[in-house]
Amino acid sequence: MPDDLLSAEEIERLTGKKRRPAQVRVLRQMGVRHIVRPDGCVLVARAARDKLLGVSARVADAAPEEAPRILYNIPPIRTRRKKST
Repeated sequence: MPDDLLSAEEIERLTGKKRRPAQVRVLRQMGVRHIVRPDGCVLVARAARDKLLGVSARVADAAPEEAPRILYNIPPIRTRRKKST
């Protein structure tokens, strides 16, 4: 099975259901786009799962050392000195 589709085990884990009609029902409730083949197999793209979980494709495909770096450009805090009396 191509890598861009979830395996039957991954769909079962995502939905918590073993039977295909129940998986389809849960996927519909979750708003996950899927296809049911003529033989009854449920197909879900990894991108659809990642979208549901809020994972961007760029971050999901990147190796840990290639993950995007977050750079902060925060100016230093300047405080006023109190005048001595």
